[in-house]
Amino acid sequence: MRQSRWGLFTRYSDGVWTSIKQDTRRSHPKGWLLVSMSPRDSTSWWCLWKYLTKLTRKTHSALCEPESSSLTFNSDGSKLAVVMLNFLPTIYGLSDPIPLAVCSGKNHPDGTPVLPPERTYSNSCTIKNGAFGSFGLVNDEFYCAGSEDFRGYMWKVPSVDQLVNQRIEVSAEDWASKSWPNVTAFTCARGAPRYIPVDLSTPHCYLHGHKSIVNSVLCHPHLFHVMTCGIEDDIILHSPTPTSPCAPNLQHTSTDVRVLEEGSHQDWAMYLRALVAERSESEMTPIRMFDHILREEGNIDVFDQRQRASEDSSTDEMESMDEGDGDND
Repeated sequence: MRQSRWGLFTRYSDGVWTSIKQDTRRSHPKGWLLVSMSPRDSTSWWCLWKYLTKLTRKTHSALCEPESSSLTFNSDGSKLAVVMLNFLPTIYGLSDPIPLAVCSGKNHPDGTPVLPPERTYSNSCTIKNGAFGSFGLVNDEFYCAGSEDFRGYMWKVPSVDQLVNQRIEVSAEDWASKSWPNVTAFTCARGAPRYIPVDLSTPHCYLHGHKSIVNSVLCHPHLFHVMTCGIEDDIILHSPTPTSPCAPNLQHTSTDVRVLEEGSHQDWAMYLRALVAERSESEMTPIRMFDHILREEGNIDVFDQRQRASEDSSTDEMESMDEGDGDND
């Protein structure tokens, strides 16, 4: 699945409904996410914000432009999170074009590292929709997203000020002269500074219970409830307690995660039947189909999928960080 050229979203913030239109047409500057905003039912003004999405690694000569598939705002509109194909959910401050943080799954919630062959957060095959949630708390804020390791993830997100203070800016000279192993940075062009956002590498918790890919997550604004859904028939309600005002007698969820096994002739037959839309009452048919897709596409590196011009190109793509940010008409 791939995103369309236009995606339209609406969110409620500061007592006003806002329309958010993401424009990914080629005529706009490469490596930038463009978001236009205006009050509901208003044709008098609009505001265009640009957010940097172009990636760079020392191990690759070409820059990379991941595909942005969805975005969501937190409750007060101070942060937004962008889900990118073949990359990590990325947190931005509303008025800051440089990413503040990325949400990864390098560690388990207890802080121990995830070691192969165990799978962790990934997003390569379906469009995901994440969500912020404070669950009625004043200071704590969380971001949740689905993953292709058959789990949902919840990360605790620090304040904008904390993330800005921890974000690293690297000059082009330092980037060129040092090795920077296993580091993915953001940049706007050849010769521009590199920005390394905070890696929220330890999730607050996992959201279990699914047999396959988790696509969408929704957080309750006041109660400790999170809902997840994916390619299965069920929508799952998650809660840290066995009962609540609207959901009594909840059962404990198993933390076992289904293993993505090697393909078989039966899996291949199910995949072909699903492609020709052959009717099946078995829930396992779409699950096996997406298992096949995961085996084919689940480990694609974003730099192999979305490379653009080499950093050594004679064409300088430098874009002003301030140009067009927050312009009102």
